[in-house]
Amino acid sequence: MARLFAYGHGFGQSGHLARRCWEGNFCTLEITSVLLCSTVAATIISADIIKGSWPDDSRGRVVSRTAGIDEDFVLLDSGDGPMHVDADGHINLQRGVVCVRRAGMLTVFMEAYSKDKMAAAAHVEFRPKDSLTSIGTCNLGFCTVMFMVGWSLAATKFELKYVGN
Repeated sequence: MARLFAYGHGFGQSGHLARRCWEGNFCTLEITSVLLCSTVAATIISADIIKGSWPDDSRGRVVSRTAGIDEDFVLLDSGDGPMHVDADGHINLQRGVVCVRRAGMLTVFMEAYSKDKMAAAAHVEFRPKDSLTSIGTCNLGFCTVMFMVGWSLAATKFELKYVGN
């Protein structure tokens, strides 16, 4: 991809999703953005099976949602193949950082699929913090998944300005 873009206020209004696509010779880059005020960054540090085991032939999906945005943010999707889980129960997410309104909530959904349909689903909610970590679990029946989320403050527009420029 050999393209560049400049972020501008035309990317979306507060609370509304905006999508922009750039096409290259070998791929397409799609960026979805939304302007949010008073946010913190949530980093999913780990997703680990702490009880039971993941069925060998089951597909899996992990998505997050945040209050005020009607959109799933996909953290992992095994597609048509089975979800890979390490021997120690660790699930490697494809993405792991989302922004959350301080006054909102982060919800992480774990879904398991058999060949034809959803086999199990569960979710866990996290109340945002300015720092430190949160731990929560999803019980899918055949296994329990523990998520660890790290919290950090997001820079404000004022903090991002370069003095003297």
